[in-house]
Amino acid sequence: MMLSNLKQVEYLHYETNEISNLLRKYCRENYKKAYDLLRSVPGVGPLTAICFISEVGSIQRFKNFKQLACLVGMMPTTYQSSDTKRTQGLTPRALRIMRSYLVEAAWQAVRIDPVLREYYKKHTGKKPNDIIVKVARKLLSRMYGVLRTETEYVIGLVKSIEFNKSIRQGISQNMRGEVKCYHNLQQVAPVFAELIRKMLVNYSNVSITDRMQNQLR
Repeated sequence: MMLSNLKQVEYLHYETNEISNLLRKYCRENYKKAYDLLRSVPGVGPLTAICFISEVGSIQRFKNFKQLACLVGMMPTTYQSSDTKRTQGLTPRALRIMRSYLVEAAWQAVRIDPVLREYYKKHTGKKPNDIIVKVARKLLSRMYGVLRTETEYVIGLVKSIEFNKSIRQGISQNMRGEVKCYHNLQQVAPVFAELIRKMLVNYSNVSITDRMQNQLR
């Protein structure tokens, strides 16, 4: 009995891999451009890209991202009665398979993309499932963006908090001193340019390890 069950599992595993390979091959041959663009987004794997192409279809039929989010089901439900109006959980009207793939892809994106990781940390304190739905919506907007612009996604960089703070402090100090005596943009612009140049020189002297540690805090 046990041996029979193991054989069934092996067979199903083989069939699943075979179907997955056929789907990937079909998308590469018939939807190569859209497939490659979607795969460039961090967290979007082959099956998520395939699901998007098959479930959503052409991105040109959507006038804006909100329409796509409504179709996939990444919009909240609105309850309204008389003067009472409140938003609730995600709408039940959705492409459930696509939404499920997006949520799973969002967990991967948080590990890969530093910008989404910071976005996730920003909402720390809320329920993890609620936060990851927000990340999934952002992920969907990136998928929409790469298909609309036909440009591959490039992972963003998280700016150092200390660097941003030092620029703000430096500009504030300069505003109290030199800049206040100037009366037009042509006079002020060189002062700011020199200030920012000095800030960048100081920032470039900070080791890469220190910057990475600052980003992960």
